Amino acid sequence: MEPRAQITDYLGVPGPIMVQGVPHELRESGFTQLGWLPQVERVMTQTYLPPGQEFDSSTWQFSIRMVALTPPWEVMMARARSLEARHEIDPIVNYQAVWDEGREDDICLDYLVSHPSGTAFEWTAERLVPWRQHLTACYLVVRRGYGEGARAFLEGLSVDRPAAIAALRGMELPQVTDTTLGQA
Repeated sequence: MEPRAQITDYLGVPGPIMVQGVPHELRESGFTQLGWLPQVERVMTQTYLPPGQEFDSSTWQFSIRMVALTPPWEVMMARARSLEARHEIDPIVNYQAVWDEGREDDICLDYLVSHPSGTAFEWTAERLVPWRQHLTACYLVVRRGYGEGARAFLEGLSVDRPAAIAALRGMELPQVTDTTLGQA
């Protein structure tokens, strides 16, 4: 195995980040574009994986996205619209948003999508909170099931989903400290 290239920590969150008792190490960072959010040109994203996992086959993942759209409610609505549109090609799509009354600035949206082949599934929970005055910080817990393991993955969601949502909603979120996000 080749040594990993040095990864730039743009957010001041080098990791590891503990998610449900599992350490996740910084494995990728950079600007991306989200197809479901065309009004936002670039989104800083850092992705963390448990030791030993690779992107193309990871079953656990944690990411932080910094979105130049506020309030978090607007980000959640944009994502929900994209999931509704996806129903045309993905009959498995399902989503739900959760927040505490009076706390519309701290939202958790979770959703399930499938690969067109029907042999891979991805469940994601996103916790959306304001960051400073101009960004929404999105903290994502992602779980995937592939091929032979897809059925067990889907069956396990009845237990794994509520546990992961509770962990994400209850965790002390990693504090983004970089102040140059809009300049990179």
